[in-house]
Amino acid sequence: MHEIVAANQRFESSETTLEEARTRFEKAGEKYKLHFLSQIPPGTKVTYYRNGPFLDLCRGPHLASTGEIGAFKLTHVAGAYWLGNERNEMLQRIYGTAFPSAKEPRWLPRAHRGIAAPRPPPARQGARHLLGARGGGSGTDPVAPKGGMVRHVMEEFWKQEHLKRGYHLVFTPHIASERLFEISGHLRTMPT
Repeated sequence: MHEIVAANQRFESSETTLEEARTRFEKAGEKYKLHFLSQIPPGTKVTYYRNGPFLDLCRGPHLASTGEIGAFKLTHVAGAYWLGNERNEMLQRIYGTAFPSAKEPRWLPRAHRGIAAPRPPPARQGARHLLGARGGGSGTDPVAPKGGMVRHVMEEFWKQEHLKRGYHLVFTPHIASERLFEISGHLRTMPT
């Protein structure tokens, strides 16, 4: 990624027919791109973006070139089944973000900058409990009424923004092993 940024590769947009896009990606053996092309209505124009040797289906827009990226941070990786179906092959997702300058990453959550989050002072913990408390894991925290409204407003905003941009909503259950939480020390039993 550092080499791509240093090469200052231009992001070049081009448009083609759906048929030409299918032919191109069939020749390249790009089965995932072919799947997404099959979801596009006939007669629709298809847009590509290229930077250096990399060509992908994309609506854009982009920066003018990779040289405009001042800093980037890969935040985490996760496995995902193709199309969300456990019978399909497992793929690797790589999450990251980019900034116009090296100073911008301070806006990343502390954990993504490699900084441990400070413990809130006891006086602030009371106010924190008005919104919610830390529980078993992401998305499983108990939420008090005021925190519930904050969460609702944020989730609705998030959903609307994603839908406007053509994303599909996917929900998965929170599944965890009690043994995992015992090992990590996050599962505490109440004294009898």
